[in-house]
Amino acid sequence: MLTLSDPQHPLNQARLGEGHASLLVQAIVALAGDESDVLQRMVSWRPISELGGVFTLLTFRDLEPLEKSLQQQRAFINTLAHELRTPLAILTGSLRRLERKSDLAQPLDRALGDAIDETKRMAALVDKLLILSELDTDHFHWNLKRAPLRDFLDRWLHSLEPDKRPSVSLQINESISTCWVDLDQVALTRILNTLLENSLIDGSEGLVLCVDECRSSGFVDVVVGFNSAEMAGNQQLSRQGSRFSSDEPELAQGDWNANNLGFSVVKNLVAGMGGMLLSNSTHMETSINGYDSVTLRFPVVAPD
Repeated sequence: MLTLSDPQHPLNQARLGEGHASLLVQAIVALAGDESDVLQRMVSWRPISELGGVFTLLTFRDLEPLEKSLQQQRAFINTLAHELRTPLAILTGSLRRLERKSDLAQPLDRALGDAIDETKRMAALVDKLLILSELDTDHFHWNLKRAPLRDFLDRWLHSLEPDKRPSVSLQINESISTCWVDLDQVALTRILNTLLENSLIDGSEGLVLCVDECRSSGFVDVVVGFNSAEMAGNQQLSRQGSRFSSDEPELAQGDWNANNLGFSVVKNLVAGMGGMLLSNSTHMETSINGYDSVTLRFPVVAPD
């Protein structure tokens, strides 16, 4: 049950504007004195001020056929994820023990490493499917907090594994280093980790994050450049940036499907925080000039 102090409660969500979510609803007091049923309802909220005060309009309605289908899809994916995680964890553990205790010839050692990498990739795909299912059905647990953008980025940098930290370069325009945003730290961390992982898989040396003002007032841009000096100007690099644009089906080969799933996670998480994901088909005229890039655009808010 959601308490009135829970950030996910519709009355708290209404302070950020109008919205909707699929929720389980139960009457606190049953009309006939019996325990009331728990029902799945689409709950919408909208702040109104036309009645001489500030109110929140709550609307409850039955799920439409498409919404019911999404709920069934979520239940299926949750079950599938649970069933797959256990054997994948056992398989990964067994391969790790074999790697530590075995002195294999080079071809076999390479095959063992490939098996470990593919098992990790399968586990990551299961996690991405689960997140997309939660986002599609409004079950993702958002925890938006208001803070300077620099704080969110610094927390992500500090959370990186030591061997990955040198792969990230952060460049911030000091004139806007104190701009405030409403973000979910866990969601932003997953976004940037996904971009970094895809960058490293594609042969890049890492990421360059450039934070700058947006031409449109009220937004801040985090331009994520794919840092690869060896591939600069190469066609493969230009395709790498295109991996985060789903309108190029002719590139759907190799690791495209995995990366495209990562793109869907990134795009939906950004949208869930009120932002936009922009794919840059040309080199940015910023301090990361020369790298293919994507832009995370978030609305700026007033400090608390």
